[in-house]
Amino acid sequence: MRFSFIAAASAAFLSAGAAQAAMIVNVQEVGGNVVIDYSGTLDLTGETFEFTQTLGLVGATPNEGLIFNLLTPFDVYSFTGAGGTPHGSGLAWPADTSTGVAFGFDATGFAVPEGYDGSTALSGSMTFVGASLLSLGYTQGIYELALVNDTITTNVIASAVPLPAAAPLLLGALALTGFAARRRKG
Repeated sequence: MRFSFIAAASAAFLSAGAAQAAMIVNVQEVGGNVVIDYSGTLDLTGETFEFTQTLGLVGATPNEGLIFNLLTPFDVYSFTGAGGTPHGSGLAWPADTSTGVAFGFDATGFAVPEGYDGSTALSGSMTFVGASLLSLGYTQGIYELALVNDTITTNVIASAVPLPAAAPLLLGALALTGFAARRRKG
């Protein structure tokens, strides 16, 4: 009896429709670069439309909590919700490359592709070549922007320290040295 209840509850959970996802932004070090990627949807219900613009800028300003990938026309909305906080102490940095649709935000508002209605997922990324979280002035943490019916969550993630490329050579040399010393004793 207990098994059938668990199976029925699991089936009901798995068959339920997926809730609309909020926007997730990840800022992390990847292979000697900083990559900012974003994906998700935003419910614009109750948000205040301000204007449509084309700016042609891609970058980030950690001390203003500002991230922007604005190469194509975009609609600007002012925050009706709580607004945001700084992501660190860094000043403005232009990205070296970018992909995806227009998206951006700061403490006062956010931008989405022109005509966006919330029914499709937004995604994109920006790369800051040869940068680190430290050099850009980011502080590790989770930062939330509250919209009326949604959120924009920024995760500033410190990457794990990779094993240096020379480490396997060093370990091999130490093993050979130990092997040679052992042969001399024996």
